[in-house]
This record gives sequence, structure tokens and C-alpha cells, in this order.
Amino acid sequence: MILEQAALGWTPDQIGRWHGLTAGTVTTYLLDVRRRLGVGTLEEAIAEAERLGLIDLGRGSEQRP
Repeated sequence: MILEQAALGWTPDQIGRWHGLTAGTVTTYLLDVRRRLGVGTLEEAIAEAERLGLIDLGRGSEQRP
């Protein structure tokens, strides 16, 4: 869900508040996701995760904090 929220334009601070995490923890998580997916940018991570079926940006998860 964190990667989906980032894909929808949420900031690390917004994501952190939603999940009860710090913005730093969210940033670290997103960096780890990029590393695990073998990509260099957040945009590439989002595309790869969607390609692999790990996230679905078409299901209306457009809630904002």
C-alpha cells in the first residue's frame, strides 16, 4: 500500500501519518523497495511493481489523508 500511495502522489510525511510511521521510515522503505526490484527510481519501482502484479493502481485507492 505504501508504494501505491507514493504512486498516487502522497508524500512520505502523508504516508507516514496514515500508517503511524515517520517520514524517514517511509523513505527508507521506498529505497528498499527500489533495491529489491533492481531499479533506480521511484517511477521505475512503481512500473515494475505494477508489471509484476504487486500493486494495482486501477482499483480506486485514491484516498488522501
